[in-house]
Amino acid sequence: MPGLGRIIYYITRSSGPSGGIKVLLEHVKALRDAGFDAYAYAKNREQTPTAFDIDVPILSGSIGISKQDVIIRPETFRSEDLIASARGGLRQVVFVQNHYYCHHSLGSAKQYTDLGVSDVFCASQRIKRYLESNGIAQDVSVVPCAIEIPSSDPDKIEQIAVMPRKRPMEFDFIRHHFSLRNPDLAEVPWMVIDNLPHRRALEALSCSTVFLSLQRFEGFGLPALEAMAAGCLVVGFAGDGGWDYADTANGLWVPDDALEAAADALATGLRGLRAGEPSILSMINAGRATVSRYGPEAREQALIGFFGKYMAQEPSRLMP
Repeated sequence: MPGLGRIIYYITRSSGPSGGIKVLLEHVKALRDAGFDAYAYAKNREQTPTAFDIDVPILSGSIGISKQDVIIRPETFRSEDLIASARGGLRQVVFVQNHYYCHHSLGSAKQYTDLGVSDVFCASQRIKRYLESNGIAQDVSVVPCAIEIPSSDPDKIEQIAVMPRKRPMEFDFIRHHFSLRNPDLAEVPWMVIDNLPHRRALEALSCSTVFLSLQRFEGFGLPALEAMAAGCLVVGFAGDGGWDYADTANGLWVPDDALEAAADALATGLRGLRAGEPSILSMINAGRATVSRYGPEAREQALIGFFGKYMAQEPSRLMP
């Protein structure tokens, strides 16, 4: 858009298959498609994302920030670096994808304005409630995540997909307890999708019948929703942020850390699928209906609305 500065999303982590990095890249693409001059920024080659098929320009090194530009910082960016950047005249916005990580960027500050941050937006209603109820930020805009929906029904095999990165100990226990309690299901294969490129992870979900959700301390919880989109029966933990969409209709959810209950629910789900039980099959349909609420249109409307308003403001009025 003529007359406006660049929007630059700062990537602080490595190029692994992090859902948070995927969301940042999707934001850049949506903004560019809408006419904004948007980019991702990686400090060095090691931080350049490679796990996602999202074609956006990625800057690195010295890029000559102007007063019209705005840097989008993650909630993991260090508070002292936020302060230093603000003192240097940079216009900064924090995008919070997980409220459990805000302490990294807040440090000893009570709110983001104390650090020279001119605005805050977030990825879920759960995060918004946390930020506003604790006085960390006010009037926080929500830009919801968007989920890719397969264009056709995939061919399924009886298989349990799982992403144990956040709960490795719990995964070991659940898998062992499940095999002890259910010898008739002990031969059902498992597909671990940690560290796979995103496209391959989606392919693994598309051929699996069940997804064991090991979400933990989430701001939103993308994996379980992606599993719903792939037509999996979802079993396990919502991980706090997942309660934005999880309910008794769309999955066999159990309380966090109820490991035996998770193993038992997994067996219930597999047996129900084998028997074609209507109550279990309806959860898969309810999951797909849930996913339909998280299409790209809602994300793009919120994203473009936020930046259309923000970038139209005078930079001098936003600086600390």
